[in-house]
Amino acid sequence: MIAILSDLCKKKYGGKVDFVWSTRSSSEIECFRPLFEQCAQFEKMNIQVFFTGKVGDAENAVLPVASKGFTIATGRPSLPALVKIDDGSDVGILCCGPEALMIATEEYAVDLQRQGKSRVLFHRETFEF
Repeated sequence: MIAILSDLCKKKYGGKVDFVWSTRSSSEIECFRPLFEQCAQFEKMNIQVFFTGKVGDAENAVLPVASKGFTIATGRPSLPALVKIDDGSDVGILCCGPEALMIATEEYAVDLQRQGKSRVLFHRETFEF
């Protein structure tokens, strides 16, 4: 998903994007901070990062702090709270992560589609080794 976000920013995509990313690693947030800050300059780009790690362990010494146009929250994201659908709008949901997350997200996308208010497109990135 980071590669897709990067591509949208490089192409100066002008459409509405709600990018929701969760990670257990504060170092990953710091690694991608420059990209988040670069993309946040676009008016319709909303970047929300969810930190799900444990502060104080070897990987996560301190809680990361948001800056320049993106937010950081703790805990897992709630799809119903994040995915708002305007009647008649097309919505794309792209998902990558643990299988349980992808199944729950796909089920949510199907439920939205069944409501018939909007067209909902779902894509999942699957990595099998």
